[in-house]
Amino acid sequence: MDSQDTVVNRLSAVILAAAKEHRQLPTERELCQSLGISRTALREHLQALEVVGLLRRDQGRGTFVQSPDGTALGRVLDLAMLADGVPPEDLMFVRRVLERESASLAAGRLEQNAQARMRVLTALMRAPLPAQEIADADHEFHMLLLQWSGNAALQLLGASLSGALHRSMRAMREYLAADRRAQLDMARAHERILDAVIAGDQHRAWREMDHHFTLNQRIARRIERKASAAASSAATS
Repeated sequence: MDSQDTVVNRLSAVILAAAKEHRQLPTERELCQSLGISRTALREHLQALEVVGLLRRDQGRGTFVQSPDGTALGRVLDLAMLADGVPPEDLMFVRRVLERESASLAAGRLEQNAQARMRVLTALMRAPLPAQEIADADHEFHMLLLQWSGNAALQLLGASLSGALHRSMRAMREYLAADRRAQLDMARAHERILDAVIAGDQHRAWREMDHHFTLNQRIARRIERKASAAASSAATS
């Protein structure tokens, strides 16, 4: 009987071939025969690939290869944070590295419609809106930069990290909505990133994105101090 690694490698080869030809996978019966595994074992492999967004199974039609959008990987990172396996600070560090590069690569590439949309988003970040609406505008801004970087791998990994952290940063969202000065500081940081990207200045876009994450860290420390003070006050009362 073939080893687990051998089965996975052979299944990967079948999926890659299907992806290159833009077609669906062979039937489960055909895959079982070619891989030498049971239907139960095959379905376990297919389900795992479906979970990470590489496959789509349509009832009655078959199994199709699709390009992952980062959503599924983002959920895996969510679970990793919940299990205390990956601290949010570590994810933020990696996101910072990736998004500096995305801003630099996007510099000079934004088309007019993307520029206009990102101007709208920075205006929303500045407006006195509910916390979730400000956060959604921030999230879309970064997703557009990743998209316009032109690097598919950077887009996938950056979207996964951003999605996971976006869902976990409730305290940051609420703080920005409640602190007008902090909200405006963050909005201006995004405006400076966009100005540099539109100007086509790669070095300035990199620096402004780095400044954005430094500001993010400062606000996060304020939130931690505020939470710590509240906990101490509650403990002594």
